[in-house]
Amino acid sequence: MTALDDAGIPFFLKSVDDVGSLATAQSLAQTSGITHTLVFRASTQDDVPNYDLSPAEAAQQHWQAHTAAFPLSLDPRLVWLETINEPDPNRAAWLGEFALQTAQLALADGYRWAA
Repeated sequence: MTALDDAGIPFFLKSVDDVGSLATAQSLAQTSGITHTLVFRASTQDDVPNYDLSPAEAAQQHWQAHTAAFPLSLDPRLVWLETINEPDPNRAAWLGEFALQTAQLALADGYRWAA
């Protein structure tokens, strides 16, 4: 990471549950001003939304669970929050509505959301 940052080359880093590398990358980005793409995901029981709820209700519930798990040491203006892992491919319309609702919550809360 440091070599890429020193060379002015933006990099992509995604981490699941581990903050260490993301905190280092975030610090590099803050110091250098290079726009690295950083993504955090917590592996929880909420890896997928509750399909039994309406998309709006599920988005609210899902968003609250994931923002509660977002590490305080990470800056949501710099680090994308990924909330879904392996969604049901047979629920495209439902997921579209869910994604719209979640995106609105993310924008309102000042997060970058990776669907």
